Amino acid sequence: MRLFFLFPFLTTIFSISDSLAQTLDSSKVYEAIEWHDQGRYTEALERYNSLLVEFPESSLLHYEKSLTCAAMNDYPCCIASGNRVLQNKKGEYHTEAYLSVSSCLDYSGKAQESIKLLKKALRKKGENYLFYFNLGVTYARMEEIDKSIDYLQKGIMVNSAHPSGHLLLGLQELQKNNQVKAFMALQYFLLLEPTGPRAKQGAEALWALFLKNAPIQPKRENDGKSITIVLRENLFHDNEFQKVGPYLSIHFGFAQALEKEQVSSEEQFVKVSESLYGYLQEKASKNKKDPWYGLYLPFFTQMEKAGHMETFCYFILQSVNKNAAAWLSRNSEKLEAFSLWAGSL
Repeated sequence: MRLFFLFPFLTTIFSISDSLAQTLDSSKVYEAIEWHDQGRYTEALERYNSLLVEFPESSLLHYEKSLTCAAMNDYPCCIASGNRVLQNKKGEYHTEAYLSVSSCLDYSGKAQESIKLLKKALRKKGENYLFYFNLGVTYARMEEIDKSIDYLQKGIMVNSAHPSGHLLLGLQELQKNNQVKAFMALQYFLLLEPTGPRAKQGAEALWALFLKNAPIQPKRENDGKSITIVLRENLFHDNEFQKVGPYLSIHFGFAQALEKEQVSSEEQFVKVSESLYGYLQEKASKNKKDPWYGLYLPFFTQMEKAGHMETFCYFILQSVNKNAAAWLSRNSEKLEAFSLWAGSL
């Protein structure tokens, strides 16, 4: 499996399946691919050009060349080579070429051409989560957030196991200040990708969102009986889930007033998550084909009912929170039980 460098979440599978496979020396192609993966782009490009002299119609060679050109930031070369693939009427490597060419068009400042090509790809090849995702990326770069969100949602509903779609969706919802939606999308992303550089990015955004909305500790008055609860303005603001903020603020105000000791931020994060999905569970039954009602809410409410929310919360914070990582080390049995539950879905 190979990664397309411009958008490292795009994958393509190498196989010599074009009409010249019987005469094209596969070992030479594999070697060029290895050079590419090692960063030896010039050598790989020279090999592809050499082979193309003998096999000028090979879609495989033109596609691999387009990837290497992209890695060298030679976008015109990437586009030209990818277009040679798309000119092949047999359809070999067309899906991969649509992705590489559209990405290079976007990076060349030709966003509208990229969008037009991806929409053509959807007409020609049918639904593909990476076509939708690339459209979401391009619209995000154009700062057309609503269109970006629309295509990201479509991609997620085609393939919910693609981490990048959830990450970008969460970040886009943050741009719109839809904090409940962002909370859900980022949590789901971290379920799929809990470690690594992008996990750190997602976890930092999620933790910052939580801290921004963390319930304020209530104040017990001098008489020892009266309690003052401060409600934060626009707590967990969201255009659709409008009643979540006031509910969480009041709920935690009273809950913490009864605590003899203040709970940690990590414990608050767990409690917020449990209460959020407990409160929203009736909405999970809505028959809507979008990530919120068709994926996130059903999944998280099932998790909350199964008693795995605590483990999940520490699991997704492990890349940025030492206390979360330490909790997981101390609770290996709970982590194993959570893994078995999630794997059974």
